[in-house]
Amino acid sequence: MGIHGEPGKYKTKWMENKALVKELLDSLQKQFVTGEIVVMVNNLGSVTGLEMTLIVNDVMETLKQYEGVKVLRVVSGTLMSSLDMNGMSLTVLKLS
Repeated sequence: MGIHGEPGKYKTKWMENKALVKELLDSLQKQFVTGEIVVMVNNLGSVTGLEMTLIVNDVMETLKQYEGVKVLRVVSGTLMSSLDMNGMSLTVLKLS
């Protein structure tokens, strides 16, 4: 769901954090197949600090499994929020 209530790509059932992070990164991987990347994990408003730490750790653990991908920087926090929306967004920037 978008921060203004826009529909998402598809609906899914609840899943554990690691599985969700893997699904998100797998769907983005074609954009950064190999090389250097910057990862942005955005708190949409009401995710706790502890939850954000767990999400970032799962993102980094999942990216370690992608051969040829080097994470140069991780940015996490409340970068763009929608009041107290409970959720996160994940952005991967491929560096050239």
